[in-house]
Amino acid sequence: MKRLLASRSIKILGLVAVALFAVAAFQSCASAKITAPGVSGGDLADCPSSPNCVSSSASDPDHHIEPFSPSAGQSVDDLALAIAAAVRELPRSTVIEDSKDYMSAEFRSRMFRFVDDLEIHVDREEGLIHVRSAARTGYSDMGVNRKRIESIRARIASTD
Repeated sequence: MKRLLASRSIKILGLVAVALFAVAAFQSCASAKITAPGVSGGDLADCPSSPNCVSSSASDPDHHIEPFSPSAGQSVDDLALAIAAAVRELPRSTVIEDSKDYMSAEFRSRMFRFVDDLEIHVDREEGLIHVRSAARTGYSDMGVNRKRIESIRARIASTD
């Protein structure tokens, strides 16, 4: 009986070790430094076909999210500052670039440390702030990127 239990314990420990190695290997690939696409031709990059990205520039409803629009009496620059402050307040955020017209930040998931990229572009011609949030790896993000943008929107609305 003891020999059977010891054999099972060794098998379970082996499977756990293999699973941990696989997660560690995947995490090292998933967290590799990737530069956010940035602004090209006045627009943020398109979303991939996978459902792990939202963008205010996307035309299809699955990927589209509304851009940020200043409230009455608020300038687009004031709104950009409020968005930047809200991004910095969110858990596990790291601002990578922050200029007058563009901001990029990374968000890491709590458990597996998957990385999502958030980009914000100030469009003064339209008087809007465009946004793109996308997972670096995987197929689905379970709506995390959309929720993140809406969380930022709610934080800003609560300070008005």
